[in-house]
Parts: sequence; structure tokens; C-alpha cells
Amino acid sequence: MQGGSRGIIIYRVGLDQFAAFDRHCTYQVSDGCTIEIDEGNLAKDVECCESVFEIINGTPVEGSAERPLYQYNTQFNPNANTVRIFN
Repeated sequence: MQGGSRGIIIYRVGLDQFAAFDRHCTYQVSDGCTIEIDEGNLAKDVECCESVFEIINGTPVEGSAERPLYQYNTQFNPNANTVRIFN
């Protein structure tokens, strides 16, 4: 199953809390650059502007991007051990 324009990053924030972000970099969106997971709690655009984002909230912390990554809503079902991702 695919999602987002470049895929989706899912990060487990807590025992029953998840964060989900589009992997499409927010700097020069028309370039279609993809975010990759870096070491620690960071996501990085390695193709275009080398912007770095916090994986917990999608906030840019370094580079040219000024807008956070697009965040999806998440819902965890502990009985089925599944995470639902939606707009």
C-alpha cells in the first residue's frame, strides 16, 4: 500500500502514539525531493536543499525549508495492533 506523494514516514512517539508525515520535502515542492530518515530523530532531504526536519513533529530545524512536513492523522488500535493513517 502506498501513500503520500513520495511515501509516508511513520514514527512511534510513545507506547500508543504515532506520527505520520509525507516524505515530500516542503522546500521547492515542484522539484519533488524525497525525505530520508537520518540517524536519531531527524529526517533529511538529501537531493535538493539538505533541509533537516524533526521526525516527531515535522518541523524544519536546518536548511532552506521553512514549512513543516505534511502531517497525517493517526489512530492506533491496540486490540488489532494496527495503525490507521488518514487525512
